[in-house]
Amino acid sequence: MQIIVGNFFMVDTLQGFIVGSIRTNNPVWSLTFEMSFYLLFALGIFFQRKTFFIYWLVAALFAIPLYFLNIHSGILAHVIAIFSFSSIWLLGFYIYEYRTYFHSNVYTALFSLGLLPLMSRLHLTNQYYDPLKYLLFAIIAIPFFRYCIDQRRQGYNLKLIHLVPLYICFGYLLLVYSDSLLISKILYLVFPVALVFIFFLLHKMRFIEHGKKGIEFLGATLGKYSFSIYIIHYPILILCAKYFDNLLSFLAVGILLLIVAVWFLENHVQKFVSYILRHDTKNKTYIPTQPFRSE
Repeated sequence: MQIIVGNFFMVDTLQGFIVGSIRTNNPVWSLTFEMSFYLLFALGIFFQRKTFFIYWLVAALFAIPLYFLNIHSGILAHVIAIFSFSSIWLLGFYIYEYRTYFHSNVYTALFSLGLLPLMSRLHLTNQYYDPLKYLLFAIIAIPFFRYCIDQRRQGYNLKLIHLVPLYICFGYLLLVYSDSLLISKILYLVFPVALVFIFFLLHKMRFIEHGKKGIEFLGATLGKYSFSIYIIHYPILILCAKYFDNLLSFLAVGILLLIVAVWFLENHVQKFVSYILRHDTKNKTYIPTQPFRSE
């Protein structure tokens, strides 16, 4: 009961600083951090915005070394974790806030994206959930996120050559210190280069121009349903794993159930909740709204 109440009030974490996450749907742990960031963001808007976010960033960076002190339980450990991981969220805020000061082209963005799987395999510290590693992960993704912002390219140009030293450095760490298989290491090293090269070939063949509408449709669809997929996929996978030993059956039934559940959540549950929260009971009118995460 304590875990259920803690999850309802979003004070759960995988580490169980206050309460642990529901084991049948572990991914909901991130909602605790997400709602905390939204609350801090609302306070930042209420107070002096620029100054508040600077103080928040300083606190977040200060919390990262405190996180490695391994305070295992209690409110203090929970607060340290919230602030240390908020550095990643803040980076996203500052990318958008200062988007007019820099930009990147598609090849830099793709190389940046291709570096992320490589970075994910590194173990920079003995912490499995490592805020420092995730912050570096987010920094590497800056060219990709900036390119995804639909706004005129202006300011300093982030070039692909700027990412090469990071590629060499992290590639060396992967080869020397990672426990991944050699073939996996090679694939991780080749992936960012291959991603750029494949896009170059597709661009030359004008495939990108011809398939632009399809790509936009795929992106819009995934964007619309991504949160529902994230919320529901874990219990569905656990359920299917219990009843299906065959991989093909597991995948077929799991994907089908996931599609149905996601469609129902997004098109019925989400709309019903929006209707309840945004319904004008005085004028009996429905105020249309977009899902909170669709921004």
